[in-house]
Amino acid sequence: MQDVEQTIDVKTVEAVEQVNTARAFEEASRVYDTQGADAAQQIIDRRVEAIRANKALPKASAAALEEQSFEAKGDFAKAPSGGSAGAKAKKASRAKAYDLVK
Repeated sequence: MQDVEQTIDVKTVEAVEQVNTARAFEEASRVYDTQGADAAQQIIDRRVEAIRANKALPKASAAALEEQSFEAKGDFAKAPSGGSAGAKAKKASRAKAYDLVK
């Protein structure tokens, strides 16, 4: 098993987790429109669980992705009923997604 662990490309693992997190932010933004803030936050919670479960992801990278996820979750929490706050939350989530994959 250690032979396998030694061949893991950490940069690839980080890139995959960044893309998956960006996709979750985009999905949360879409779900927010149809199902509300709680549903959007649940998507982000599941993403954080997946980040934590990936033992090949360096701790610093995991912590950075978790921090961004908690920020996005907080943005949705501030806008439970939509309106201009909801638009701002979606925009912030999409900006975070863009930053992750650029």
